[in-house]
Amino acid sequence: MQNKHHSSSLSEKWCFLVDLLIRITFLCDLYALNDKIEINIKEKTMLIEFRLKNYASFKNSATLSAQTGERLYKYKETNTFQNKDVSLLKNLLIFGPNGAGKSRLLQGLELMRRIKQKTLALV
Repeated sequence: MQNKHHSSSLSEKWCFLVDLLIRITFLCDLYALNDKIEINIKEKTMLIEFRLKNYASFKNSATLSAQTGERLYKYKETNTFQNKDVSLLKNLLIFGPNGAGKSRLLQGLELMRRIKQKTLALV
């Protein structure tokens, strides 16, 4: 009986992670050294886009993107930079009314960070 409950719990956790649907795009500089790939995470990685779906209060997809949009024209010179072929924002601001999901979005980012750290530790 206990094993059935344990496997159900693992199944629920797995479904939760699958349903999270985090889309992460990283810019990485890769160096080939003796048939190995080395990634300097602290200096070479940047989160460009983060997407949540079916997580906490996010039933539908919600995206936090650092790519410049069409509406940004007034402060383009001071608030953007060019990285390879993509234009990115130097700063992001998350705002909205109470209960809009700001804290849940940050919790999702923290969960993604923890999953990424554990995944890289396995490599």
